[in-house]
Amino acid sequence: MTFRLIQKEDASLFAKYKGFGWEYCFPYLFIISHFGQFTMCYQDDVIYVKFVLPTKVYFLRPYLNDLSKLNNAIDNIYKYCQDHNLTFEIIGLRENDLDYISDKYYTFSTENDSEYVYLSFDLIYLIGKKYQPKRNYINRFRYANNYTFIDYQEKYKKQVIELLNLWSKQANKINDVGEILSALEVYEELKTLNAFIKLLISDNTLIGIVIGCLQNDIAYTMYEKALVEYEGSFQMINQLTASTCYHNVKYIDRMEDMGDEGLRKAKKSYYPCLMINKRRLIKKDLSY
Repeated sequence: MTFRLIQKEDASLFAKYKGFGWEYCFPYLFIISHFGQFTMCYQDDVIYVKFVLPTKVYFLRPYLNDLSKLNNAIDNIYKYCQDHNLTFEIIGLRENDLDYISDKYYTFSTENDSEYVYLSFDLIYLIGKKYQPKRNYINRFRYANNYTFIDYQEKYKKQVIELLNLWSKQANKINDVGEILSALEVYEELKTLNAFIKLLISDNTLIGIVIGCLQNDIAYTMYEKALVEYEGSFQMINQLTASTCYHNVKYIDRMEDMGDEGLRKAKKSYYPCLMINKRRLIKKDLSY
């Protein structure tokens, strides 16, 4: 198995494999590959994706349409890991995969991997008592700010970098920052893949950014950042994205919470209509 970076031209290859979840959001795969964390191998009508982090290597669930070939594909990954002295772990398996996996493998789930899916109608209109707090934040933001919601342009790159630096200090986090900067570098390619980058600006100050896409009639919000000192900025950018970019689709996938309790609380507060639950896989004789 020989792995390489994912290229824009691979979109048609990945499109052969249908599914629900970020693994089937090609613009997201393309961004992470450009960032250097995803590489792919196409072999015997199966796509293998390697996910390289500083401390560990994972593999995504193999992309295939014939589930009877799933266990063989998993065996191929296990052999590759043995040959290259890598820890063997596959992420992103679904419940309906389990009947096709040998009992020499062990699967387990973690809440951190679950994805939050919403009805676009709910996030556009925020109807009902349960969404009253969101509407209140949005109304306060509108009252306090002279704002615009525009497409990204190269002239805003410096402001985006400043925004991300400030956000990471406020949140005491650096996750996603490098990936967002990678998205800026491949913005022209992303536009051809039905993806977008939008900016929330108040009185000529950049206060929020969102990166999303439409893929297989599903909307994905890949990244969303805003400055907390602008009260209601997160609620505003969420609603603006849904109403201006996602009005023609039924579902909006807002990805995982990655175990961040604050992010988990925020995602649950928008009342997902569906959680995409996933499983991880290791060899039974390995301890996790």
